[in-house]
Amino acid sequence: MNSPFIICVDDDATILDSLKIELEAAFGDECSLEMAEGGNEALEVLSELLQDECEVAVIIADYIMRDMKGDELLKRSHEMSPKTRTIMLTGQADISGVANAINYAKLYRYMAKPWQAEDLRLTVGEALQSYFQEKELAEKNAQLLHLNRALQQANSEQAALIGQLAEAEQKLKSYSRTLETQVAERTEALRRSEAQLNAFFSSAPVGLCVADRQMRFRQINEVLAQLGGLSAEEHIGKPIREVLPDLAPALEPLYQQALTARVPVLNVEVSGEVASQPGVRRYWLVSCFPIPDSDERPSSVGAVVMEISDRKQVELALQERESMLRSLGDRLPKGFIYQLVQEPSGRIYFSYISAGVERLFGIAPETVMQEPALLYAPLVEQDRLLLQQLLADSGRTLTGFEMQLRKRTERGDLQWLQLRCAPRRLPDWGTVWDGIEIDITELKKTEVELAAAKEAAEAANTAKSQFLANMSHELRTPLNAILGFTQVMSADTSLSAQNHQQLKIINGAGSHLLELINDILEMSKIEAGKSPLHESSFDLIALLDTLKEMLQLKAQAKGLQLIFEPDKSLPQFVRSDEGKLRQVLINILGNAIKFTEEGCVTLRVRVGKGAPGSEQKNQSPIHNPKSKIQNPQYPIIFEISDTGPGIALEEMDKLFECFAQTETGWKSQQGTGLGLPISRKFVQLMGGDIAVSSAVGRGTTFSFDIQVTLTDATEIQALLPGRNILHLAPNQPQYRILAVDDRAESRLLIAHILTSAGFQVQEAENGKEAVELWQSWEPHLILMDMRMPVMDGYEATKQIKSHLKGEPAAIIALTASAFEEDRAAILSAGCDDFIRKPFQKELLLEKIGQHLGGLYIYEEESSQTKAGKPNTETISPPADLSLHLAQMSPEWVEEVNQAAWYGSDDIILQLLESIPPEHAPLAEALAVLANNFEFEKIIKLLNN
Repeated sequence: MNSPFIICVDDDATILDSLKIELEAAFGDECSLEMAEGGNEALEVLSELLQDECEVAVIIADYIMRDMKGDELLKRSHEMSPKTRTIMLTGQADISGVANAINYAKLYRYMAKPWQAEDLRLTVGEALQSYFQEKELAEKNAQLLHLNRALQQANSEQAALIGQLAEAEQKLKSYSRTLETQVAERTEALRRSEAQLNAFFSSAPVGLCVADRQMRFRQINEVLAQLGGLSAEEHIGKPIREVLPDLAPALEPLYQQALTARVPVLNVEVSGEVASQPGVRRYWLVSCFPIPDSDERPSSVGAVVMEISDRKQVELALQERESMLRSLGDRLPKGFIYQLVQEPSGRIYFSYISAGVERLFGIAPETVMQEPALLYAPLVEQDRLLLQQLLADSGRTLTGFEMQLRKRTERGDLQWLQLRCAPRRLPDWGTVWDGIEIDITELKKTEVELAAAKEAAEAANTAKSQFLANMSHELRTPLNAILGFTQVMSADTSLSAQNHQQLKIINGAGSHLLELINDILEMSKIEAGKSPLHESSFDLIALLDTLKEMLQLKAQAKGLQLIFEPDKSLPQFVRSDEGKLRQVLINILGNAIKFTEEGCVTLRVRVGKGAPGSEQKNQSPIHNPKSKIQNPQYPIIFEISDTGPGIALEEMDKLFECFAQTETGWKSQQGTGLGLPISRKFVQLMGGDIAVSSAVGRGTTFSFDIQVTLTDATEIQALLPGRNILHLAPNQPQYRILAVDDRAESRLLIAHILTSAGFQVQEAENGKEAVELWQSWEPHLILMDMRMPVMDGYEATKQIKSHLKGEPAAIIALTASAFEEDRAAILSAGCDDFIRKPFQKELLLEKIGQHLGGLYIYEEESSQTKAGKPNTETISPPADLSLHLAQMSPEWVEEVNQAAWYGSDDIILQLLESIPPEHAPLAEALAVLANNFEFEKIIKLLNN
């Protein structure tokens, strides 16, 4: 006869392999093994074995499997093969499953995962032994029945069978003794099984109990006993209502239902308070199952109580969050939130969509969830296709995206929607997008309006720039004539002293007006964003020294002490906009000296936090100044304090307002009210800002910071003095120069300067006349004003430069523009050079000489100092200007010095007009430097 079979069932192939190895090693000689990966397969194997009349001694089944739970499998297996011993193998102690297996599958034993090899061998061995014993007992019972039949036959044949009856009786006794032994062994096995069940009962991580029909505890484990605040022994005999009064109303109906219906009541949620933790609501899952007595009627009820308080709190929090999100989604005035799901099969649907979708699309949320395509139909086709592509990419890469969608309303209007969503992967490998969609039509309209407003603002800014250019031309052009003719007339020795004094007054008033115009235009350039930084390398220590020397005279004249306190760690060579820094320092220090009557004015300079040397005061911050990587920008902080009258708190806001002055400023009747606003803009351009603190009667402190880059002395240029031009040298060609300007006074000034220097000059009022004169007269050089009626200088220059007639004349642009970028426009139009109005005679002649190659006669300083008049036959430059400077007043020197610090070539040139003829070399040298914007050289020349 074939050996009996052991069937092992588990949906984990690894578990099956382990069982097979251990069981073959232990019982391979006496039993055959069959493996099944699930309940359905196990039932098929069992059915085939039974059809082949094979014995199935033991079935070992996992409790939790994908297709069928272990208790259900064992129940169906027991129905097919009642004599087969069943063993449940599981990693979860589910008492309901164990109970079902005991009640309906005659569960022989329960084993927990992971098992011990010895425990597995003993358990399966005992199950086989039990099976064989029952089989043997059945066989003996069959034999006994057979003997009984034989005995009955023997009774009818008493005489013949007395001997056989005696033998049969002997055998029966022997069988009885064997049966008693088997019963004793079975009893012991049941005792051991009960002990194991009790051990499981007491060590289970969930609450377990048994109650009788009167709802009194018969058995309870410690886990459940803790709820009542008593020990497990103290619970025995007490009714549920006495121990758990708050939970009894919920528990008793479950117990009664299990008793009455004789079916389990599974996973009912119960909540309440218990004695061990009053005031705290806790949650449990309760399962009840009837326990039958010998007459198959339930005499008691078993219960499994699993606490789910933590999970419930999370669940309630999630429900609250979901409720909040749904509430927010339903209340979105112009939008909705949604969850879009894509299953692994590719099916797409909305698992949730808020009520706002009906306001935007006119479709109820329930309808959209049933037919999601309705939501995409109104979209513009291009946007719909892009959305599909983005969804596909997002589902593949699990990255969120946002986009703007367009849809057509029923009236045909275009409606804009903003969509945002974020994907996440589901356990079944599907994808869900959490998203929001908002109507941004009004926002788009606002964007269009803002774009139009921006365009209008840009147009207004362009118009403002054009207006400023016109203002620059209209203001500086007449000033050019005023200051130019005062210069010419001042050289006329036939004028009386009174006339010279009047000319000096006119020149001073014109210079003041020019300063005011320069400030206004400078502020306008700043506001128009057309005042860029002009960075260069310079000596910061030398700048401070010369600044102190320049202002010292003014401070001493008022009896003030001027104190400069540069920090020892201050870098010497830096790169920034020296001109703007100089103008800011002169402005603030000048104001401090101007408004302080007694005491002192102090300038402190130090490196800011984070700069090299800011922590070490005795070391230079420069380590490798040529390395831009190692020398990034660092802050330099300037503080200017005075002991003046101070500024009232209510006037602090006026300090940086254009044309606004404090009471002290008005009383002084000096300035334009633009100095501090310009200074603040300059400081901001240099990467910092200005702050001010003041106390009335005690003084004021201005502080500002700028960003500088460290450099070295190799980038600092040397000073070279210039020369003063008298007229053309002999034997020069007859140079023809065309002066083009719409203002008669400007043409008159240019003609006077050029004819005095020996040039032939003709005039034109506009560009059209200039082109005609150029064609007929063929000048060597043209001085072209750029703003004129009929035809401006730009068009005239283009026509002349584009003509095929011979070599075009050199063209020098004359402009009163205040904007530096106009220089590039002028040069791009074809002009060869650029002179800004008001200009000086020397600059004009120097430019003409450069482009024509002409030679000039220069004044000689030695003949000046000896004879008091120029030697027109000498071309050599002056050797030393110190004698001439010594003859000028300290006030004049201070004014020129201050103008150089401000970077104002116009003011310097006007101040040079007051130099007496005997000191013309000084005027010539300073004019050349001013015309070439060599302000640093002027400052050094004056202070040396």
